[in-house]
Amino acid sequence: MQNRPFFSIVTISYNSEETIKRTIQSVADQNFKDYEYLIIDGKSTDNTLNIAREFQDQIDNMHILSEKDTGIYNAMNKGIKKSVGKIVIILNSDDWLEKDCLEKLYQLYEDDNTIITGALNFWTDNTHYVKYHSTIKRFNKLQKQHLSPIRHPATFVPLNVYKRIGVFDENFKIIGDTDFIYRCIENGVKFKIVNEVFTNMADGGISNDISSLFKRVKERKYFLSKRKFSKIQINIDCFSFFIRGIIKSITPFWVIKLKNSK
Repeated sequence: MQNRPFFSIVTISYNSEETIKRTIQSVADQNFKDYEYLIIDGKSTDNTLNIAREFQDQIDNMHILSEKDTGIYNAMNKGIKKSVGKIVIILNSDDWLEKDCLEKLYQLYEDDNTIITGALNFWTDNTHYVKYHSTIKRFNKLQKQHLSPIRHPATFVPLNVYKRIGVFDENFKIIGDTDFIYRCIENGVKFKIVNEVFTNMADGGISNDISSLFKRVKERKYFLSKRKFSKIQINIDCFSFFIRGIIKSITPFWVIKLKNSK
């Protein structure tokens, strides 16, 4: 394909007027310019689309689609299917890129069967954050437990992997990224794990909300059943998963920061 961009950056949004300007500005500020930018909006009723359109003069290859969707993974899949770049970056509308993100990823790229996954800064407010590390040791440990071994906002997937493995399973509403990563592992996709910060994630996503814990447990059951776990194994695992979720929700921020600084 002629003039194919190296990156496809996909931002999904819905009524994101309070955060999306920072997100789009982080794309516009990239030194590496060989990208297309797709905003997949869920028919916002606030000022989200007007804010996005203000950047069309700054970002040459920017496209905005606004229509109803059936959830975050449906919206992500729309963006992936419209992407033409070698690497797809999913950038949520309350997250933002480090200024040298694209340049670093370009230098780290190996081939169209290797996912690059790195670290991120998790912000609890405008002044406090903790670095969520990305290491081979962590990846291997969590993989054995069938937990998410990567930082999804700092994970960058070649378009050819989506074409070969498929996009997100839309039966999930919260942990579809975990399912996708395990489908990649199960199908021989390689991972390049680097402990560098590529992205910034703001607190408040649905997967971080204690009120969603029961939904996450339900989806965990579905995730394990897809991997042919027995009912007894699933019940034991999900009970442990629930307890860990409760503990995480009441853990003070300074403890989380200390744990992730190691």
